[in-house]
Amino acid sequence: MTSKYAMNKTEAANYWKKSPNTIKKVIEENDIKPCGKDKRGNDVFECKDLAPYLVEQKKASRRRNRTLSDSKVEEIEELLQAFGSMKEFKEYEMALGQQQKRELEQRQLVKAAEAVAMFSGMFAILKKKFRQIPTEAERICPDWSGKHSERLDNKLVNMLKEVIRSAQEYADELQEHQSSD
Repeated sequence: MTSKYAMNKTEAANYWKKSPNTIKKVIEENDIKPCGKDKRGNDVFECKDLAPYLVEQKKASRRRNRTLSDSKVEEIEELLQAFGSMKEFKEYEMALGQQQKRELEQRQLVKAAEAVAMFSGMFAILKKKFRQIPTEAERICPDWSGKHSERLDNKLVNMLKEVIRSAQEYADELQEHQSSD
């Protein structure tokens, strides 16, 4: 005897709003056996057998499927040791956020965009001043020649490149540190 939840291919297609060819394909690919025959002699299939292949599965929650890396587990364990519970850690984080907000309002902290603009201006001034040094040396020293200026200028260019490279490395480290937080 078939259950009240059995249906033929056409009924299944109408019920799940799929094409009859899709239903036929699901039955064949998954080797679903009929549970009986209807009045016309067509094979009928249990809904519970067809459903896993025809019902769109809900996407699993990201958190359930995500596993924590060993470093994250260690980090959480350290936080629990330091704070006792995640609730206390959250309160601590909120307090830090409030402190940063106050410092920002009191102009004790500088926003990243402002810092970038400030450092860009500082490097532009530094570059301009470095270019002026050979000219000043020519003015101060009577024996100073164009060859001396050229050599000093090359030295200053290399020094400026080194300063800028070091500053870029430092900025990259800060950016990396900030993105990992």
